[in-house]
Amino acid sequence: MARKLSEEHLNLYLNGPLSKLFQVVQEDPELAFEIRNDNSVKIYYRKKKLLTIKGDKKSPNKLSEFISSDYYKKTNPEAKILELRYEDLIKKDSIRSYFDQAKKYAYQHSYGAEFELQQNVMLSNSSLDNRYLAVDMEWAFPQQDISEEERISRTRIDLLIVDLKKEEANQKYDFYITEVKLGAKAIDGPSGIQDHIKKSNEIINNENACNTLRNDIQNIIAQKKYLGIISGNKDPKEIILEDKPKIMLLLAYRSQREKIDFENKIKEISTKLPSHYMNDLKIIYYNMFSKLEEKE
Repeated sequence: MARKLSEEHLNLYLNGPLSKLFQVVQEDPELAFEIRNDNSVKIYYRKKKLLTIKGDKKSPNKLSEFISSDYYKKTNPEAKILELRYEDLIKKDSIRSYFDQAKKYAYQHSYGAEFELQQNVMLSNSSLDNRYLAVDMEWAFPQQDISEEERISRTRIDLLIVDLKKEEANQKYDFYITEVKLGAKAIDGPSGIQDHIKKSNEIINNENACNTLRNDIQNIIAQKKYLGIISGNKDPKEIILEDKPKIMLLLAYRSQREKIDFENKIKEISTKLPSHYMNDLKIIYYNMFSKLEEKE
């Protein structure tokens, strides 16, 4: 399985019955359009899945899953099941209405601040002309067709990022499996940085996982460029990736004190892990606070 859409499914978003839906999603910075396995697309809002579109030969524009009623039935038992009908696909107002209500339900269920940060990083790094290209969110290595003894630990990668800067013409491009943390307290616990580094190294040292990851990245870049989600002048075919990914930590801080806490915790973690786990580890400290300034 690959994160790739069939040509028929892909073109539905540009000049087919899903074109207005695609336009609405592209116009809304709070929504994320992501290519998934099995020729499917999922629309997210702060880590909440609002819509799944699954392509198959009989029904290439099948709206297979709507927002889960788990998001709103407990707090609002009388709420009607929220769905998007096929006849709504010709009206942008109806599509917007569905997503607006779905976002309200998802927000009431829980507020995903870290996932909102992931979406903002994706939006801000969606050009082939930038240093970094954020390609995908929430990547996982599919292992259902792999024997149990050959499987690696299950983990979900926050972001896939490609570094489009290279020193030599024949050099391949580095790419990163990236963990996003908002606030120094997020480093701790079972889903903290230390656990992420261990599981990421399992991916790096598994040839099958690396091959799947590279193929997914190259498929997604090509198809998002075709749809206009990714901009820039570089030809996706020119992006030849290194054999293995590296690890990136994107640590978002909201005060200078929090940045110092991050730095101290990273030093502490480095003493607990084998030295080779920290090799080629890239850490980006992401400043979440800003001061108001007026340009003269």
